[in-house]
Amino acid sequence: FFFLFYAVFYLIIAFKAMIKNKPSIINSKWLYVIIAFSLLPSAIYAIINLLKFGFDGLSGLIFLTMPIFLIILFIFYYFIMKGYSIYCVNDTDFRNSIIFSLDDNSIKFEEKMNRIELIELNNELNISFTAWIGTGMIKLKNKKDKIIYIKIVDGIKQYFKERHIESKKTMAIFYLIFGIIFIIFSVGFTLFVINMSQYFGNS
Repeated sequence: FFFLFYAVFYLIIAFKAMIKNKPSIINSKWLYVIIAFSLLPSAIYAIINLLKFGFDGLSGLIFLTMPIFLIILFIFYYFIMKGYSIYCVNDTDFRNSIIFSLDDNSIKFEEKMNRIELIELNNELNISFTAWIGTGMIKLKNKKDKIIYIKIVDGIKQYFKERHIESKKTMAIFYLIFGIIFIIFSVGFTLFVINMSQYFGNS
């Protein structure tokens, strides 16, 4: 299920860029769900072994350390996976979409090195962009203006919807390959589990 989940995620991004020629803008909370979903089996496995073998000895210490480590990872990713990520976009359209949305919502702003100050709101947008993979991220520093933030994101979506965008198709191809690989893994592991269950069932 984990591999299948990842496959769908990558394929949606790839097909949208290659067929519709549009970037994908995704709430980073969904990325957190994917990461949490991928770590959950390890956490459950560690807890089961901890209950099974107890807290004594080195094995108990190892099984106790693993859930604690995973909980720390859950908390860590919760705080860093904020904002919205935009995939398969070029640097020009990434910047222009943000400027368009701010102007469309009549928000006065000032561009800085890696942020945009929202002057009247006494807030700022933290922005980052990785050109070679065509991925950008926008994040509101202070949550107090969440409604305005949603309007800004909607404005960015409107910009992508109404204009011809030269999406980053190079990364879309890689996302397509990743999606296919994860589907193969998903099918392969499913067949493996079925065969193993039948084997132990017959034994």
